[in-house]
Order: sequence, then C-alpha cells, then structure tokens
Amino acid sequence: MSLELITEEEFIRKYIPANTKEKKQAFARKKQDCLDMGYTDVFIKPYYNQIFVNERRYQDFLIEKSRRNYEERKAAALTAAKF
Repeated sequence: MSLELITEEEFIRKYIPANTKEKKQAFARKKQDCLDMGYTDVFIKPYYNQIFVNERRYQDFLIEKSRRNYEERKAAALTAAKF
C-alpha cells in the first residue's frame, strides 16, 4: 500500500477555505485537531522545514470527527428531550 502524501501547500489549497486569512494558523489548528484525536500519523515531518500530509488518513480523521460530532449532538438532543 502506498501512502497518498501531499505537501503542506497542497493541503492548504484543498482543505482550507480560500477566504481564510491566516492559512498557516488554520493549518496548525487542523494539525492539532488530528493529534488531539490520536491521528498522529496524518502529518509526516521527515525534516525540520518539510511536512507532508497523509491524505487518506486525514480523510479517515474527518469521517471519525463527523461521526463523533453526530453522536455528541444526538446525545445532547436526547438529554434535552428528557427535561
């Protein structure tokens, strides 16, 4: 299985809205979100000034994040319905 690696610049073009002013900060937030959820293999940094993104794993992260958000909203709605 080959990795689907893209550069930081390609990632920014694909996954950060064009009207975002601070693109590097948005990239850093997305990176931290992945790390916080345990997706440590999304961002690959072989050298100090070079970073690649495993696009397939990032898409897995997005699916998992979406599932978790749905479950949280569902639980909140059930809790609200009890009161």
